[in-house]
Amino acid sequence: MALGINGRVFALFVIIAMLLPLRLPGQTRATRQRLDTAAAIRVARATFQESERAIASHRWVRSDTTVRCGHEDPGMDVILNRDPAGVVRHLEWSGGTDDHAATHRYFYDAKGRLRFAFTTLGAVNGTQHEERVYYGDRGEVVRRLTRLVRGPGYPIEAEVGVPDPTAWLRAICK
Repeated sequence: MALGINGRVFALFVIIAMLLPLRLPGQTRATRQRLDTAAAIRVARATFQESERAIASHRWVRSDTTVRCGHEDPGMDVILNRDPAGVVRHLEWSGGTDDHAATHRYFYDAKGRLRFAFTTLGAVNGTQHEERVYYGDRGEVVRRLTRLVRGPGYPIEAEVGVPDPTAWLRAICK
């Protein structure tokens, strides 16, 4: 099929357009990063919502245990929820001391990747603290939100996450 001059010019433009990287006007590296962060947050929220529904409807297998690493240790309560494929989709552990208590909740996608962590802390001085951490595809923190709900505050370390709950549980007292 013979193309006229206009057809050849159009075909050349199509080929050049296909060879150029896709870049939206005004899109910078920072814009791309914001879009990636927003996508990771959407996945984390969807993972959280799926987990909450599955736990509420008892679709996942739940196991509860109390871990004590020493005879003086007050221990911690641990809850694991596994989907029908045996993948840990939710880990929760809570524990504390005489002056504070914390609950850590972790939510994993169907591939077992950590997507969201939610930690609450209460202290005897009236402090109530929350932290939400959103994780990307490679386990990187894409957003961290901390909030002092009430009280004067209490020293707390930033949530580090539990990327592999099975290994964490095996090594908890080491």
